[in-house]
Amino acid sequence: MLQRILSFGLQRVIGGPGRSWIFTSGAMALWRLISSQTGRRETIDLSNTKPGDKILIEHLPITHKQQMKAEKVAKKSDKKAMKAAKASAKDSKKTSKQLAKASKREAKATAKAYRKASTVPRRQRRRTAV
Repeated sequence: MLQRILSFGLQRVIGGPGRSWIFTSGAMALWRLISSQTGRRETIDLSNTKPGDKILIEHLPITHKQQMKAEKVAKKSDKKAMKAAKASAKDSKKTSKQLAKASKREAKATAKAYRKASTVPRRQRRRTAV
């Protein structure tokens, strides 16, 4: 009797709206089973080894994903450093231009003051002329 109820319930579930869920779950379970059996496996060639030889298998402490992430972070920090260096060079160039302009202005003012101090006004030139 219990078997009849279970089979009837199973037929109702498969025949009802849950049919796609059942088939999808079955297909995914089959896919996982196949991929676990035929998936990528690390192969080690032991054809050149002799009895008594020691085999050392090394494992990296970092995964490929972590390595890629670290490279991305390093690349980003290099980019930021380059951008900061470019900005500081631009600021120093701007400052040097301002200093050059100020010194040129100062030199002009000094030359003008010297010319003004060394020249005799026109009125005085006429009085002293013979």
